[in-house]
Amino acid sequence: MGDTLAQRLQSDRLKFPGLLPAEVLVLKEWLRLHESEYDYFDYNVRLGSGLDPGDKYPPEIRRQAIMNSQKRVDAVGFQGSQATIIEA
Repeated sequence: MGDTLAQRLQSDRLKFPGLLPAEVLVLKEWLRLHESEYDYFDYNVRLGSGLDPGDKYPPEIRRQAIMNSQKRVDAVGFQGSQATIIEA
């Protein structure tokens, strides 16, 4: 088995879901420089209400469709109540 970037960053990719391996490296470096400026972070944040396919679908299918149609932000950093969107 090869030693690819994705394999080396496997645990980081679980922490930063939705990011490609190269994006994980960018975000980790940004965090190294700026993490102390924020109180906490949320990752893979879903935005908006998404698209509901309607009640002709089972609840789980509807939930998945809604979640899959929502926009997502790589990370949001919080300084008190002030939110900063972070995209890798």
